[in-house]
Amino acid sequence: MANRIKVTKQENFAVDFVANTMKNTACQFHQSYELCFFSAGHRTYMINDEIYDVPPNSVILIPPYTQHSTCGTAAATRTVIYFTVYFLNEYFSPGFVKDLLNEYSSPFCVFIQPNDNIDSLIKNIRNNHLENQTANAALNLALLLNAIKRARQLPRKEKKIVRRE
Repeated sequence: MANRIKVTKQENFAVDFVANTMKNTACQFHQSYELCFFSAGHRTYMINDEIYDVPPNSVILIPPYTQHSTCGTAAATRTVIYFTVYFLNEYFSPGFVKDLLNEYSSPFCVFIQPNDNIDSLIKNIRNNHLENQTANAALNLALLLNAIKRARQLPRKEKKIVRRE
């Protein structure tokens, strides 16, 4: 049985937390970025013409207007953060937002190491959003995007994300 907390207080920013779900999604796309953090379970993402196997402790980012779907045979727990450039522009300068998002024009998946601090930033964003602390959520989102950028640049030895062509 899935446990779900979905908060959609504004169209430019939303947080969706789903625990123990096996739901597969049909092909879809959004006007926003979709950032998914998987804390448990395993999912397969089909993004455009590529397949990503996504294990626990992974982040997958899907840019706006990118077709994608998911499937899996085991329950997964994930936090999904939807955000737009307009949301970030409410709190930061356009130049800062452009620099923040400059590496996020293509989908990607990265395995998160415990010392990356990414999981705690995602929890902060979820809590900020539930408490209607939108400015704090924006700040934590900017920190999260920078942390993911750094995590993508570090060499990974333990687990690898399998990307099938």
